[in-house]
Amino acid sequence: MDGLADLLERLLTAEEWRVLRRAGDVADLHGVELYLVGGTVRDLLLGKAPADLDLTGVGVDEGFACVLADGLGGRVVSRSQFVTAHVRANGVLIDLAMARRERYEQPGALPTVSPAKTVEEDLRRRDFSINAMGVALSRRRWGLLADPLRGLDDLERRRIRVLHEQSFVDDATRIFRAVRYSVRMGFALEEDTLGLLKGRLRFIETIGGERVWNELERVFMERRAVAMLRMAKELGVLAAVLPALALPSGALGTLPSPSKSPDARAKRLLALVAWPVLPVRMSALRKRLHLSRKMARVVEDAAAVKELLSALRARDLRPSRLHGRLEGLDAEAIRAAAIACGEPAAAHYLEYYLSELRGVETLLRGGDLIELGVPEGPRVGEALRELLAARLDGLVATREDEERFVMRKFHPHLDPPPSRGRM
Repeated sequence: MDGLADLLERLLTAEEWRVLRRAGDVADLHGVELYLVGGTVRDLLLGKAPADLDLTGVGVDEGFACVLADGLGGRVVSRSQFVTAHVRANGVLIDLAMARRERYEQPGALPTVSPAKTVEEDLRRRDFSINAMGVALSRRRWGLLADPLRGLDDLERRRIRVLHEQSFVDDATRIFRAVRYSVRMGFALEEDTLGLLKGRLRFIETIGGERVWNELERVFMERRAVAMLRMAKELGVLAAVLPALALPSGALGTLPSPSKSPDARAKRLLALVAWPVLPVRMSALRKRLHLSRKMARVVEDAAAVKELLSALRARDLRPSRLHGRLEGLDAEAIRAAAIACGEPAAAHYLEYYLSELRGVETLLRGGDLIELGVPEGPRVGEALRELLAARLDGLVATREDEERFVMRKFHPHLDPPPSRGRM
């Protein structure tokens, strides 16, 4: 394939196409060789409208982002390391980076970068051949494909191929990416790449906890996250993070949509992969993944539910007792436990709690109880707990029922006052 000019015009929006044409002209004026690169090119070649517009340029320096933004009538919205920036113009977001070479001082370290002299040098430092292609944006070479590593051939063969033998050693996060790309696109891992991946799993230890968690979280947000986690388990990737990590067998139910409930989705999948971890290893898990307090609580709450399973096997567990055991625990941890426990009776109780009991409150409040004669102080809290248990167990339903319950407890010889009809 000589060029992608037709694909650019067909698959990009009219505004994206205009912005890229103008970006190429601005780059030409300033002696920058600008290319569309990476996953953007891969998606175009697969006939898909790209999710992102990733640009790299030979000759890009710290000031070029502002030059480009001015030329496009837009603005620089953010900058980050390695001379990269985001530019927004006419509703189009561009990810701009300096074409660069990378050198890794040691496995797992962030690379030392230097400007590349050609776009080919930049493409050779990338992860997989299908992500190592570029499309020229200059007026003279508009749409020409740069493919020094035969990425197009691998796209046609539907395979993921790593670029060199040290790739997974230099940056073991590429192991997670290989799994994601393979499942997302339905591509096979090329034979040598699969062998290298299996032989380099130990280098996941060189990646800091925050970076490992970021890779797992990216998996959690994928539409086919469960299939990716299964593949990661089969290849030994999860065990390389922490030996006990796995994905429980059996149906996993419906996951929340990543777009609508990303937090709930991440919580549930984290609780699921952490389910086999012994309570004594929870501290190691929190530390290894550098978990936030919120995410650490999820795995701790799932472990707490796991310890309750014997109590959840009872045939006549009262709703109030079930509520008392589970109230305050994270809902996604409980949902994950219902999926992973493999015990129908326990799963039934957990689902019943979530659908019927969680968040139930009394109609009366503390002030109402004091008006009914409950002594102020700790006894009010005790009375509210007793009243809640009665509501959960179906002993009271209305406000009048609750008032009668309280009166029987504290003034058994008196009738309750007329209800004031408050709800």
